[in-house]
Amino acid sequence: PRTVGELADRVAVAWAGVTSYRSTERSGAESAPPPPAPAFPAPGDPLPAPASVGGSSASTDEIVLPDRRRQVIDEAGGVSELVSVGGRVAARGAFVQFAVAPSIDPATWVDLEPAGFTPDSALAQIVGRFGGPTARAFAPPLAGLSAETRGRALAPLGPIDVEGRLCDAYRLVDTTQTGERVEITVAVDAAGLPCLEETRAGGTLTQRTYGAFGSVAPIAPPAGAVPLGQAVAPPSPAP
Repeated sequence: PRTVGELADRVAVAWAGVTSYRSTERSGAESAPPPPAPAFPAPGDPLPAPASVGGSSASTDEIVLPDRRRQVIDEAGGVSELVSVGGRVAARGAFVQFAVAPSIDPATWVDLEPAGFTPDSALAQIVGRFGGPTARAFAPPLAGLSAETRGRALAPLGPIDVEGRLCDAYRLVDTTQTGERVEITVAVDAAGLPCLEETRAGGTLTQRTYGAFGSVAPIAPPAGAVPLGQAVAPPSPAP
């Protein structure tokens, strides 16, 4: 591929055969190593302790197409777990305490059913981006690019190793409206499946890896999730 569009088309063709995959994303200052990608706790186990510091973050995603996803994310010194099945999202941990109510126990799964919030609220937008039909996780990487971006030239970097996979890497250098340099590296394997997306800008490094194609375990809603309205209801007065 000589342009971003040609690479995107190659990935889209390979993506047509994908049934499930795993991705990790780590972000932080280039001068410091990002936190490790968090592991999924076993059912019934507590969330892992946070490892993120400052503005760093890390997450692990598992996706079963077309509409099942689970994620554990470590950011801002807190850990959250979210599960989406058919667009219905349940969550526990720091995200629920921040977006719903700080009094909710971090071990409690909350069913974020649409009836519990207004459609134009910030929570509705977050839930839609995570588990809605247009969520990035359900689409091929590099999908939905503008015509201008698709026409940009790629610089081949040669083969690299990404978590044991031999992949061909390409680089795109861009500039923001404020004149800041943005360096993007994308790597795909011989079949066209994505291996790596990496962005360097303003002293920050964000790296996303892809793998485990076709081998992710089934994803089911968490047992015992509390309806959103019940989770935020005031406690009953003592008799």
